[in-house]
Amino acid sequence: MIDAVVMERNRGGKYTSLKDFASRLSSKEVNKRTIENLIKAGAMDSLGYTRKQQMSLYGSIIDSVNQEKKNN
Repeated sequence: MIDAVVMERNRGGKYTSLKDFASRLSSKEVNKRTIENLIKAGAMDSLGYTRKQQMSLYGSIIDSVNQEKKNN
């Protein structure tokens, strides 16, 4: 999972938001539990939101991204 995150960041540049992060990686590589653990560890702190805000939003963001991928 970490290799996929780093390779995508090197290819596409820095992640700009939680939605950007989720949309650029496949659901096989990153799921809700993975993102929750990254938020708790502080790996998403540079995205501009508090951990509390990210924890309250990540579920709906992941669902939205997965639905968009499914529709495409």
